[in-house]
Amino acid sequence: MDDRTLLEMAAKMASEWWIERLKPRHAHHAPKLAEEIRSRVLQELRGECYWDWWGERHEGAGHENECRIEFDYDPHGLLIPAWAEATGLPGWESRDAWPIKHSLDVTTTELRPKEGYGNWTAAIPIRAASEIGRTGSGE
Repeated sequence: MDDRTLLEMAAKMASEWWIERLKPRHAHHAPKLAEEIRSRVLQELRGECYWDWWGERHEGAGHENECRIEFDYDPHGLLIPAWAEATGLPGWESRDAWPIKHSLDVTTTELRPKEGYGNWTAAIPIRAASEIGRTGSGE
């Protein structure tokens, strides 16, 4: 797979990981929210920008080929503007959208998830688009 494809697959798999954990009462936002998360992850992986802890975008200051997405007790980083854009609501209103203490590190080779107060769990390899459809979720 070329670099562009890896970036796109990593961004897609990252957005799917967060959408799979979205609480059911917010499911109606899932399609738009998935696209907003995916596009922001892709921008960070390309090194175009990053979103700081408070959700502010910083141009040209990204860390190419890596991205961390966090939901502590509140959303942080790119989840804040993604929520606002997808729902039309302020980012802080997503406090009840996901379970607390979740994080996802994204690279072009793997997703490294952390769920709840536990340790980081097993890495999820980035796979070709043709493989994603076979398992349903990409995991």
